[in-house]
Amino acid sequence: MSEPNAPTAAREEHDILVGMIARRISIPTWIVTTNLAREAPVPCPTSPSGSAYPDIVAHEKFTRRLAAVGEVETTTTLATDRAELWATSARLAPRFFLYAPEESEAAIRAILAAHRIRPTGLFLYRHTEKNTFIVRRAR
Repeated sequence: MSEPNAPTAAREEHDILVGMIARRISIPTWIVTTNLAREAPVPCPTSPSGSAYPDIVAHEKFTRRLAAVGEVETTTTLATDRAELWATSARLAPRFFLYAPEESEAAIRAILAAHRIRPTGLFLYRHTEKNTFIVRRAR
């Protein structure tokens, strides 16, 4: 879920990554949207407003049922206090995907294990020397 008060440069980096990752999700039966402008709320009974805003939201194309949510982390947003957000996101939809920088894999796994959070998929991203953007599923 995006943080409205994040510093501008870090926020821009996060928003760009969310867009890049969302465009790579190519499941033909899903409609994938981002919550950069908080336009795709997901019902959340534990939230005071009754809604949550995961970074990426996917709905089934024909039934419009919520199919999956995803959170995108950067090196600046990654911290142990994000575990609560991930735990909430994991309960919002049938599938929860977590995207994080490749170099942070050990830290991410430690946080997930410590808080007993099991995402449907952990995906790691990186930029190559030739500025190619690569996203791969963690093993």
